[in-house]
Parts: sequence; structure tokens; C-alpha cells
Amino acid sequence: MSRIVESSIERLKQQINILDVVESFIEIKKRGTNYKACCPFHGEKTPSFTINPSKQIFNCFGCGAKGDAIKFVMDYEKVSYPEAIEKIAAINGCNSYIPKIPNRDVIMTLALNTNIIDANISPAIFLKGDMGRMSSFAPIKK
Repeated sequence: MSRIVESSIERLKQQINILDVVESFIEIKKRGTNYKACCPFHGEKTPSFTINPSKQIFNCFGCGAKGDAIKFVMDYEKVSYPEAIEKIAAINGCNSYIPKIPNRDVIMTLALNTNIIDANISPAIFLKGDMGRMSSFAPIKK
């Protein structure tokens, strides 16, 4: 799994609108300056789920659920933070600028599969105490 670059998360947060995100999952209605809906996190007949577009937050007075657009997607879809970021980026058509940083396993797999092994990789793993992985650095036979 890769990590999403922090600067791209901040840029996405500045561009998203919580109304667009929430409305892509549930039906919302304007009530004054805010928007209301029946809470998707608990059963209710009278709307207690409020979205404040100026603050970009939601709050349910019935069950206490609250947060921003990312938290809404995490709770509604039951996904992790990175998965929620990717879903929101897809909703807003922003996938093109969500670069990812590969983790060590991805880098090692790429290095081994392309026969490129940096002399600094093995000592770095050795210094981290990952001795069990040293055996995977045997010379590549052609």
C-alpha cells in the first residue's frame, strides 16, 4: 500500500465541498443557511443530521456523529483515511493530482523485479534490524 502525499491531501481539502460529497451518498435539503438530512449513521424519522457549508462540517444531534467530508466518507463507506481521500478525489474528479509515495515493500519489489539493487538498500534494512529480509538480497542469477 502506498501513502498519499500530504500536500495533495491539503489541496484536495481546499477544493472539495462537503455538500457535494455528502449529497453523492444521501439526499439533503436546504434549511436556512444549513442543510439537513436523516442521519445515515442511525435510524430516524426526523432529520437531525446537519451540514454547515460555511464551516465544511457535519453534525448529527441524534447520535453525535460529526466531522468533515473525509470523516463522513470514512464512516459512511467504512473505509480507511487513504481510501476515503481516493473516493472523494474520484467524486470531485481530482484523481489526477493525488500522487502516492510507495512504501518500502513496493520499492524493494520494483528493485528486485528490475534487477536494480542500490548498494545502500541492504545496509539500510540491516540497520533497521530487518535481518530476515537480508536473504532476499542474494545476487540475481542470469
